[in-house]
Amino acid sequence: MGSVRRSLKRPSGGTQRIRLIRIALAGSLLLAGWTLPAAAQESDRSPGAAFLRSLVFPGWGENYMQRPTSGRWFRGIEYTLWAGITGYTVYGFWREEEYRAFAAEHAGVANDGYSHAYYVNLGIYDNIEDYNRAMRRDNNYDACLYDLTDAWSWDSRANRHRFRRIRLAADDAKAKAMILGGGVFLNHIFSAIHAFKLGGNDWVAVNLNPADSQRLVSLTLTLP
Repeated sequence: MGSVRRSLKRPSGGTQRIRLIRIALAGSLLLAGWTLPAAAQESDRSPGAAFLRSLVFPGWGENYMQRPTSGRWFRGIEYTLWAGITGYTVYGFWREEEYRAFAAEHAGVANDGYSHAYYVNLGIYDNIEDYNRAMRRDNNYDACLYDLTDAWSWDSRANRHRFRRIRLAADDAKAKAMILGGGVFLNHIFSAIHAFKLGGNDWVAVNLNPADSQRLVSLTLTLP
C-alpha cells in the first residue's frame, strides 16, 4: 500500500509547464518589440497613464502610446490565457462531478460533500477498514480516522483505479488553470512595464536570458 503523503505529491510535469509559460511570455515580449529604437520619437503622452492602462488591461497602454501592434500581442496573450483558464476550469469541475458520482455508484459513498483528502484516500484503499488499519500500523496520529458513517468499499479494484485516474485528471486540469492564472498576472505586469518604457524611460529594463532557465526574464531598475 502506498502512503498518503506519496499520493499527494504534485505531478512532475508542473515545473515544465511553468517553464513553457515563461518561454512563451519571453517570446511575446520580443515579438511585441520590447527593445525600442534608439531614435524613438518623443511623445507628449504620459508614461504613467500608459502603465496604469496596461496594468488594468494588457495592450491598452500600448494603444495609448500609439503602438497598436504591441498592444495586439499583449491582448492576444491575455485572451489565450483566459480561454485556457476557462477551458481547464470547466473541464476540471466536470471531471470532479464525474468521479464523485462514480464513487457513489461503485464504492457506496453516501454523499458528495466530503473533502478532497477523503477522495484521495478513496482512490488508494479498497475500503475504510484498510485505510484505518494502515493509519494505525504506521502510527500516523495526524491522519483522520473515519467511522462507519464515512464508509466506502469498492466493488472491484479496477473501478478504484479508474476512479483515481478520473480524480487525477480533475486535479491536473485545476492545477493548469492556476498556472495560467499566474501567466495572466505576469502578462499584466510585463505589458504595464512595456507601455511605460514606450515613453522613453531608460531607467527600467527587462533582460531576456534564453540560456538560463532559472532567470529567463529579469527586471532591472536604475534610479535616476
